[in-house]
Amino acid sequence: MRRIFVLGSINMDFVFNVKRMPVQGETLKSEHFMMVPGGKGANQAVVCARQEINTVMLGSLGDDALSQSLHTSLVKAGVNVNYISTLKDQTCGVASIMIEDGDNRIIVDGGANNHHDIDVLKNIISEQSNPGDYLLVQNEIPLPVIETCLFHAKSLGLKTFFNVAPASKLPDKIYHAIDTIILNEQECKLLSGIDPRDKSSIHRAGEILMEKGVKSVLLTLGKSGSVYIDSTRFIMQPAYMVSVKDTTAAGDAFIGVVVSTLLEGSSIETALNRGSVSGALAVMKIGAQPSLPTKKAIDHFIANNIKPNRKWDNND
Repeated sequence: MRRIFVLGSINMDFVFNVKRMPVQGETLKSEHFMMVPGGKGANQAVVCARQEINTVMLGSLGDDALSQSLHTSLVKAGVNVNYISTLKDQTCGVASIMIEDGDNRIIVDGGANNHHDIDVLKNIISEQSNPGDYLLVQNEIPLPVIETCLFHAKSLGLKTFFNVAPASKLPDKIYHAIDTIILNEQECKLLSGIDPRDKSSIHRAGEILMEKGVKSVLLTLGKSGSVYIDSTRFIMQPAYMVSVKDTTAAGDAFIGVVVSTLLEGSSIETALNRGSVSGALAVMKIGAQPSLPTKKAIDHFIANNIKPNRKWDNND
């Protein structure tokens, strides 16, 4: 059975629901508070595991109580945690999330996510993976770790996916280690120099990224859906219209399901549709990992024949 190795951040999220964002020097009372597991790496690992995929988490935790809680949460979600490093005298990563009318503002402290032993990670990937397995990475851990592991995974025959959130400039050579780059509109503009406003500009941005060395591009467009681009295909996936409570982990829900569905051998069209459903289900609940849907929940949504809101058609 093929596996997904997820290399990334593991955080505890402190979620505050507010009527409005505070201004400078102001203190506001929260309408509601939650402390929930999060971090892009852990979120994507959890949603992969909830698709009944063999999922291995690679990352770092501290030796504090919150780290122990995060470890337990991943175990309960069905993620293989045998290769997470526990660092002495370190705390886990934490995030403060303020939610106003479904939108959010986030401040992150990396904690243990900033510390990795690259040789240990390379050995784990070498010893535990097989050709055809997937490596899924996000940009919330140090870039040298990401770059080294992407190239190492490629050399072993793994397929690599890099979600470049949060946005940052990338070294030119890293693009050659990426099979599929996953990014949103702002990240696309930063890395390609093109603002993806319409079909033409999206297509050009995808061409630029592939010229840099990636094999394919997966662009998320929020309410406008998503687009997949490779050397022969340009596929637009509409979003589903739902009542939004919290957008915090919508992207992670989408990405984890797309990658999981591809690993199972489904088409990119099927993967995009299931990912879109996953993102829609995620925004209907508050909190990162509590909002991530199971395979059964996605199947149920699709079985009810709910139609997406089409922003484009093939004649655009």
